[in-house]
Amino acid sequence: MRVLITGATGVIGAMVVRRLLERGDTVVATSRNPISAPLAGLEGSLESVAADIRDAARMRRIVDSSRADVLIHLAAALPAACEADPVGAVELNVLASAALYEMAVSAGIERFIYASSKSAYGPLPAGAVVTESDLARPSTCYGASKLAAELTIGAQALRGGPEASGLRFATIYAPGKADRHAGASVLSRLLDDAVAGRPVRIERGGEQVDDMMWIGDAAAGIIAAATSPRPLSPLYNISTGVGRTLHAFADGVRTALPDATIEIGPGLDYMGPGFVYGVLDATLAREELGFVADADPVSGARRFAAELGQRSD
Repeated sequence: MRVLITGATGVIGAMVVRRLLERGDTVVATSRNPISAPLAGLEGSLESVAADIRDAARMRRIVDSSRADVLIHLAAALPAACEADPVGAVELNVLASAALYEMAVSAGIERFIYASSKSAYGPLPAGAVVTESDLARPSTCYGASKLAAELTIGAQALRGGPEASGLRFATIYAPGKADRHAGASVLSRLLDDAVAGRPVRIERGGEQVDDMMWIGDAAAGIIAAATSPRPLSPLYNISTGVGRTLHAFADGVRTALPDATIEIGPGLDYMGPGFVYGVLDATLAREELGFVADADPVSGARRFAAELGQRSD
């Protein structure tokens, strides 16, 4: 399979690239920074191209020349940038994404997989388990831009062109996320510090229930959608489907890393205002894509530590 991927040096993108190469796929990777630390050592294994997806002329040349079967679109403005610049959020997350889909139409690409977000759902009631058919009411510019992209690409796909599917992810923890996603990376920072032997102190949020997923499972969900032999639904939750409190997550980390010192305060909202917590029902992805994520924080913490160790070798 030939795959064109945008946002290839992002936290999720780099993991997806590595997994595709392990499968033996041919990868054309685009990013504003073509080869950076997340893809170090892969220079000879893929074609890496520097490009901003808002540069329509350059992106069209890349899409046309890629001869890709599947386009995986992961480039996006992140939450903090969207709140600081709503117009820029629309330009990148909506307009550039719609333009990229039209390029995929012209290039004869067969499938278009793109990253949406659970922020599209908006605030969820305590104890809620949401399915893809539940009403979306985003309360942030980031969530609104992701929902707008879903609606726009979905409408474009109805006119003919690549089969398109958007993916809404559970809360992802991953090495490197704490440095790149600022306040939306408490789980990753907790694990970074625990692995390094630094004491962890989180002021609040121990009772907050959330759906927490290891980055490798997020990458597996993307690849499952890209490679599924059956027709795709327009939208999938890529999640564990299991809710755990932050206290329970920390207990799992302590089991995996017995020397970890972790202290978490009571209450809710460990990520801060505007973050969407809740459990994403993963039934549709399981039934149609064969996707199952490991909800156990013990194994997640061990995989996190192993990945950090491989990166430091």
